[in-house]
Amino acid sequence: MTPRAPIGGTRTPLAATVALDGPPESLAGIDGAATVIERPLRTAGTGAVVVTRGVPPAMGPLRSASAADAALAAMWRADLVMTVARGGVVANQRAAGLAALEEGAGTQVVRRDPTRRAPYNAYAVASAARSAAARAVPTRPADRSTPWTAGPPPSAGGRAIRQVSVDVAASTTVTWTWDARQGTWHRSARGDRQLAAGGTPLVAGTVVVAETAAGRPRKLRGAGVAVVLRAGRRYAARWQRAGPSDALRIERRDGTSFPVEGTVWLHLCAAPCARQIAPPPQRPYGAPR
Repeated sequence: MTPRAPIGGTRTPLAATVALDGPPESLAGIDGAATVIERPLRTAGTGAVVVTRGVPPAMGPLRSASAADAALAAMWRADLVMTVARGGVVANQRAAGLAALEEGAGTQVVRRDPTRRAPYNAYAVASAARSAAARAVPTRPADRSTPWTAGPPPSAGGRAIRQVSVDVAASTTVTWTWDARQGTWHRSARGDRQLAAGGTPLVAGTVVVAETAAGRPRKLRGAGVAVVLRAGRRYAARWQRAGPSDALRIERRDGTSFPVEGTVWLHLCAAPCARQIAPPPQRPYGAPR
C-alpha cells in the first residue's frame, strides 16, 4: 500500500533547494515530503526543490538557490531554505509574502554535518527554519492550498508498465521501477538505486513528467504535455498554469485534476522528455541493472 504523505494541510509549506548528485545516502528529508520538483541546472545535471508540510529532522544536502528555485517555492507558497541566495531569490520570496532563509546570518536554520564532505554536508533544520520564517514574515499568505488532488488512480486508461527511463537533463537519465508490494516507484540514477540517509530507498507514490521550455520553471505558462506514473501504469496527461501567481495543475484529458498519492515527484524537463519515456535498455543477458 502506498505510504501517504501530507500533501495538504494548513501549515505553510517549507521548501529546500537540494543537490541530487551527492554521495550515496546523503539525501535527507525526501522520504515523507509532499513534493519533490526536479529540474535541469544551468551547470550540469539536475537539482531539486523539496517541499514538506512536516518538520523533518534534516533536509538536504542543500545547494544555492536561483530565481528559478524561488519561482518553484512561490508556486507552492513555501518558505525557502538554501545555502546562498542568488539573483532575485530574496526579493521574489518577499514579494510573495514568503521567507528566504540562508545559511549563516545569525540563524541555526542550516547545519553542517562534520561526517560528510563539502559541499554535500549542509542540511536544513526544519524546526529552526519554521521559527525563523515566522519571525521574518509574520503575516503569512492566506492561501496554503496544494496544487495536488489526492485520490485513487483512474479506473480506466493508462498502460501497465513496470519500469521507465526519463531523460531529465542532457546528461541525466532517471529510471523508475514499480514495486507492487510496497505500492511505490523506486528511483535509480546512473544505473544504481538511489538511497536516502539511513539506507532507505528513494521512492515516490506518484511520478509526473512535465515538458516545458528547456525544463525552465519560469517558462511554465499556458499548457503542455505531461505523463503520470501511478499504481504501475503510465497515463497521458497535461499540465496547465494560467499565470505567474498560479500553481501548476496536472490534468486528465477531460480537464479534471489528475489524482495523486504519496510523495509526488515532479520532473520539469525539455520536450520531448514526457513523450519519449520508455522501458530502459536491457543489460547483457536481459537483466536490468
